[in-house]
Amino acid sequence: MPVDVRKLIFSKQELRLAFQKYAKDKNMNVPDSHVEDVQVIDGSQGRVISDDTPEGLKVVLHYTSHDPHNPFRVHLSEDQILEALIGMCRGLKIPLPRRGTKYLQKHKDAMALTIGMSEQDIRQTQSASTT
Repeated sequence: MPVDVRKLIFSKQELRLAFQKYAKDKNMNVPDSHVEDVQVIDGSQGRVISDDTPEGLKVVLHYTSHDPHNPFRVHLSEDQILEALIGMCRGLKIPLPRRGTKYLQKHKDAMALTIGMSEQDIRQTQSASTT
C-alpha cells in the first residue's frame, strides 16, 4: 500500500513571521519590536511528537531591544512551535490532515514539518531517504 508522507520546509523568514504572529496572538509578554533572529535548538535530533517525551525542538526568539547588552528573548516549546506552524499553514490555506502524526525537525538553519498517517509511515520514509 502506498505511504502518504508530506514534508513542509519553513525558511528562517517564514519561521520569524509565524512565531512573531503566534506570540502576539497568544498575548505573550513580547515587545512591540520585530523578531530579529530565530534560534532553533534541537535537543533530541528530531523525534515524533508525543506527550511522554519532554525533550525535543525548542525555539528562542530574539527581539530587537534598545539595550544591546540586554536583548529580549522568548522561548517556545515544541508544542508551541507546532501550533504556530499549523496556524501559519491555515493562514496560507495549506491543507494538513488532522489525524496525521506531526514530526518537527531542524533543517539546516530552518525547520521541517513532516506529516504522515502514522509514526511508522514517517520512519519508513526517513530510512528510505538515507539509503
